[in-house]
Amino acid sequence: MPVKELDQVDLIECTRLIKIGELFKNKFFLYLLVSIFFGIFMFLSTFHYYSYATLCLYLVFGIILYISIIYSEVEKLTLLTFDKNGQSTWIYFYLSAFFISFSSSIFYLRFFEDLYHKSLSYYLLIGICSSCIFLILMSYQKRFFEYVVPILIVFLALNIFLSNLIVFPNGVYASGDTHYQIYHLLLPILQNAQIPLNEGYSFFPLHQIFVASMSLISGADPIFTYKFAPGFIYAVSSLFIYSLGKKLIGSRFGIISMLLYILSPEIVYHATHAYQFSYALIIGILFLYILESLILPANTIMNNQPSHQKMSWIILHILILIAIIWTHQFTSMVIFVMTILLLIVALFIFEIDSKNIYFYLDIFLLFLIMLFAHWMYVSNVFPSLMRITDLYYVSLFSPENYQASISTQIINSVAQSFWIDFLNTSGKGLLFLMASVGSLYGLSKKNSYTFLWLVWCIFIFSLVAFGSFIDMPLLLPGRMLSFFWAISVVYLSGLGVLFLAKKFKGNCLIFCCLLLFITTILTLGSTSSGTESSLFKNEESIHLYDTNSDLQYYSWIQTKVPENLHIMVSKSWVLQNYDKMRIYSELPTNSQYNIEITELKINEYIIFNIDDTTALRIRGTSEQERISSSTASTNMTTVDAKNAQLIYKNIDIFEFNKMVSKLNCIYSNSKTSICIKA
Repeated sequence: MPVKELDQVDLIECTRLIKIGELFKNKFFLYLLVSIFFGIFMFLSTFHYYSYATLCLYLVFGIILYISIIYSEVEKLTLLTFDKNGQSTWIYFYLSAFFISFSSSIFYLRFFEDLYHKSLSYYLLIGICSSCIFLILMSYQKRFFEYVVPILIVFLALNIFLSNLIVFPNGVYASGDTHYQIYHLLLPILQNAQIPLNEGYSFFPLHQIFVASMSLISGADPIFTYKFAPGFIYAVSSLFIYSLGKKLIGSRFGIISMLLYILSPEIVYHATHAYQFSYALIIGILFLYILESLILPANTIMNNQPSHQKMSWIILHILILIAIIWTHQFTSMVIFVMTILLLIVALFIFEIDSKNIYFYLDIFLLFLIMLFAHWMYVSNVFPSLMRITDLYYVSLFSPENYQASISTQIINSVAQSFWIDFLNTSGKGLLFLMASVGSLYGLSKKNSYTFLWLVWCIFIFSLVAFGSFIDMPLLLPGRMLSFFWAISVVYLSGLGVLFLAKKFKGNCLIFCCLLLFITTILTLGSTSSGTESSLFKNEESIHLYDTNSDLQYYSWIQTKVPENLHIMVSKSWVLQNYDKMRIYSELPTNSQYNIEITELKINEYIIFNIDDTTALRIRGTSEQERISSSTASTNMTTVDAKNAQLIYKNIDIFEFNKMVSKLNCIYSNSKTSICIKA
């Protein structure tokens, strides 16, 4: 039996959604939604929350677009079915354009792009690739695209996620956590064949064991494996999105959702910036995929029972459950809450007999028991059970846990220009626009899955907004929005794209093609996908990668400086995690933030690094955040703070050269000098 499209499914038995569906067919209710979101946009703009305001503006555009489409047609909404034969003669042109653009993007990065930089040309070529995939999808018969197009998307994902191999050959990391995981856990596991018990993440060692095993089996360098393995894993994980979308609605829907998944900013970030959460996230996505596959009936047919009788799926489900709990404490809690929401929605929407209810409760109780058992272990069992409470409090509220969120925050300070903020958020905004169209259409058709995805969407984004306004690190977008895209928005956006493709049929498909082209450039070029490769920034990015000169002076220290000696550095956290055999202390500074040379001790090693002295590697601190800090802690205006920051940056280079000239320089390369005070 062929996979059914959305409107071909019998929805009569979704009686609990009838009133909701009728509400979203009401023109006045839709105009009310426009008014509400526009009011929120004005409110957020007034208080300079430009990123959130931009997202609200795109939601308004999406609702208006949906209204203009459905009320400009005399006839009722037609079925979401597509011509199976289509313009087959164009397929060779689309395929040729895809492979030419795909190859050109790699060739351009390899031979024309500078190191540690990605330009607009690369993103334009990737945009052409995504547009070609859409055109292939909409213009050829089903059997072809069902097998070939997902493979093309996996190749495109590998291009996007592993392009850093070319321009960032030493890898990109997420603050200090990447180095900490590698040098405090991964390498000791390989060297000693046991987990270090005195480290902060000793209770969550599964992903380090996984990387160590991959390194031993493949013979690859463990550091290289740790940094670049997520690129391969996330590319393959896109097939989960396709598989679930195909099961629930249809093949085209699954493919569009798969394409939008690999373009989602936070997904791109975690695929290219390896640290603990990058590995935990993909396990969480796999868990939810299996859970939805087990619980939700295919194609919204209410009399279909879940396929949980397959023992292999049950075993895999339990193994993934264990993997989540032993990989990351934050992810296990998020998945726990997502599981509860899924069960509630499933019980509310679908007709479930008593046997299935017990099955759902078994899943919930199994998760709860495993999670509690791990809490007991982390708390050293009974003597200090309250330790787990402290662990979660520190994880949620300590500024030391910002980690990747330093480069993926949506909310920015007042000083950042609206234009830069608008460009950085527009990629997400276009995904929101598609999702709003898909949500309105799905709810108007009383589609059960749309309701589930929207519940997840609203819940997660509410947590993100709450965490941003109260500065709760683990609820900031860098982490929570990853689930937001993977389990919710990509499906709603995929439904929106198919709706628009049906309404803008024929030559008007160029609208959807351009929409995906622009979305690709804006999402991949935003700071949320990585500040070091962003197209839209008004300051130099936080230095989250090792240059060749960095590796040179790291190696020099290990071979030339005796162990257990004190080395003075700026506030860079990299060396402190990279090298455990020496003691690193912070350089003394005066009230003008200049290095206080009189406080340095005789025969003390001092490292001066240009990137450090411009404070681009201070953990969790960017230039913009320092400006905000100045305005918050003093009576200084924003303009004065920005001017002071410019002066500070200019002084830094002068200070760097002055300090080196006053001390005995024993090592120097293009960016770093190591001195000793005589």
